[in-house]
Amino acid sequence: MQETKYFDNIFQLNRTTTQEKYDNMEKEINNFLTYVKSKELSPVEEVMLVYDKVKLLEYSDNDDSLETRQLPDIITNGKAVCVGYTNLFNECLSRLGYQTCAIESYIGNVSHMHSLVAIKDEKYGINGLYKFDPTFDSLDKDSQDRTSSDMNPVSWT
Repeated sequence: MQETKYFDNIFQLNRTTTQEKYDNMEKEINNFLTYVKSKELSPVEEVMLVYDKVKLLEYSDNDDSLETRQLPDIITNGKAVCVGYTNLFNECLSRLGYQTCAIESYIGNVSHMHSLVAIKDEKYGINGLYKFDPTFDSLDKDSQDRTSSDMNPVSWT
């Protein structure tokens, strides 16, 4: 199968993926963003809808795998680590017109990635930079929401 270069705008490195995975990623993200736009939400409501969707990916204990970090793989496999959650959250919001960036912090001596998003929402009187971290609200390996035990995961399709 032919490999396609995929540009990861978070780390600015070229990584490879299959054309099939890349096409699937584009389809899934575009379908989801079409849904978001159809809701005619305020900016903060849009951001929270994207956040709620991204956090439904299962958290992976395999921290070393590219399959939990780059978008084509996490869309296909439904699993991510903090970098993957951040990449997907930022990519979706960037495509909706928001300014985002990944930020690195440390929990003890362990690196962790999360997002900063610029939001201006007149409906709620919000205007500023806000930190988001879908990793800690994500599903555990048994598909249980870490914040609400009765929430069921949904697929990207």
